[in-house]
Amino acid sequence: MSLRSLANIFTTAAAPDTYIAWEQNTRYTRQDFLQAVTAQYNALLPRHEQRWLLVNDNSYQFAVSFFALLAAGKHIVLPPNTQSGTLASLTDFFDADFSTLTLSNADNTNTTALEHITLNLDALTVTLLTSGSTGAAKAIAKPLRCFDAEIHALETLWGEQLIDASIFSTVSHQHIYGLLFRVLWPLCTGRAFAAAAHSYPEQLVNELLQHPRSILIASPSQLKRFPTSVDLSSLQGKLCAVFSSGGLLPTEAAQDWQQRWGQYPIEVLGSTETGGVAWRQQNTREKSWQTLPSVQIQIDAEQQLFVQSPFTGAKDFLAMGDCASLLDAQHFHLLGRSDRIVKIEEKRLSLTAMEQHLQSSPWITEASVLVLPQNTGRLGVVAALSPEGKHLLSSQNKNSLTQHLRDHLHQQFERILLPRKWRFVETMPTDPQGKISHTVLCELFNESAMQIKLILDSENQRVLQIHFPKNSTLFAGHFPELPILPGVVQFDIAVRQCSHWYALTQFRSIDKLKFSEPIVPNDTVTLSLQNVGAGKVQFNYSMDEQALSSGYIVFAS
Repeated sequence: MSLRSLANIFTTAAAPDTYIAWEQNTRYTRQDFLQAVTAQYNALLPRHEQRWLLVNDNSYQFAVSFFALLAAGKHIVLPPNTQSGTLASLTDFFDADFSTLTLSNADNTNTTALEHITLNLDALTVTLLTSGSTGAAKAIAKPLRCFDAEIHALETLWGEQLIDASIFSTVSHQHIYGLLFRVLWPLCTGRAFAAAAHSYPEQLVNELLQHPRSILIASPSQLKRFPTSVDLSSLQGKLCAVFSSGGLLPTEAAQDWQQRWGQYPIEVLGSTETGGVAWRQQNTREKSWQTLPSVQIQIDAEQQLFVQSPFTGAKDFLAMGDCASLLDAQHFHLLGRSDRIVKIEEKRLSLTAMEQHLQSSPWITEASVLVLPQNTGRLGVVAALSPEGKHLLSSQNKNSLTQHLRDHLHQQFERILLPRKWRFVETMPTDPQGKISHTVLCELFNESAMQIKLILDSENQRVLQIHFPKNSTLFAGHFPELPILPGVVQFDIAVRQCSHWYALTQFRSIDKLKFSEPIVPNDTVTLSLQNVGAGKVQFNYSMDEQALSSGYIVFAS
């Protein structure tokens, strides 16, 4: 399969009827693509605005707009997410919103103008907005050449393995990982890609089976929550590769995929600033990372990892924010985040090292250690328990479990450093990008926060008991004289609990919402969730068998 440069995306000869993307029963050919780009290109030419915000959930329509903007010499701005509040806060970064562009009714079937355009890889840039350390948006501007160089590196590594494979994705193309793997790399190699993200595991597997060869682009949070009820063995011989990026894939999840599918997922390490840096497949817990082609690495005296490559857009080495030990010029082990060193009682402590030691115990599968904001200088732990940990908790009590964990930590850490607060959860709380939410972790230690107890957990039903303390901040301002729990809070809690079934999808709407009685401070209520299929979950809040509120949660299909 030939590899074309992004510069020649319009000029490279290819059969007009070659299909490049699909959705449901529609196939889009190269001719369809060029005509659609031409229509938007013609509409852009008279516009003077230079920086254009681009948001579109459909990968094919996104690709059309992406290349129309480049053909017109415009600067593309990609937001970190598509939430209306986020977009409203980013107005300083763009001059116009592409969704407001009006197309003319002129005949745009003539694509001759495009076929003479060679994209300038150095002059054309894309700005990716990402969350900075302060929480404010951070703009990372990259010339098109960075993406082009990384595509060539990816094809060098995996091109032969992925010949003629169709691209499926569960991650957004609004971020650099999805942009490269879901849209740009396929377009440069002629591999057809799905226009829509695949939300439901069962639907995803059924569609994968319809293609002779395919690739899955996913995230660690999605892969580790892939339902055990879904048969992955049926994909052997059809699914060529599974890629994972955005965080570290737990070893247990990698091994689970190997056992159920027959291969280890390919993990790619990188960031918005650096692009791709290295890759690995976890044959063992100690599996090292190997750099991508043309990537150079080095560490400083404190073992901080620095990267230089054609993918960064910078001449100097950039800090990754990770510590590492180098095995040679192309291989290394990660030692944890370099910015997670704290002082407890004047003693330096790596939060990552403590997390890794906790996860080496038989009772913990995943853990996060944090300095408690409301308890200066003290540590808290949020952890998901292994079957052994759950047995110890149920057969004895929480104090016994935490003492076992403290004894385990004391093998490596001084007693004065040991955590004082512990919270045990079914799964670690994550944000829409699949990363563990520090805000939610902190809230778990807020004594005024709600307390959740799991009562029933089955394939189609989930029942929880929830206590809302009198001084809970959830009631703040609603209403001062007669506090009640806001409806938006009620269905937000319900939506979050639905991730047990819909780990790969996004909330869309609430249907048939009904409020019968208010939830007030100090109430202990029951939340019942019933998976009724077709992307719908029925929820009911009740107390002492009295209905409080109900409705249907609808997820994106």
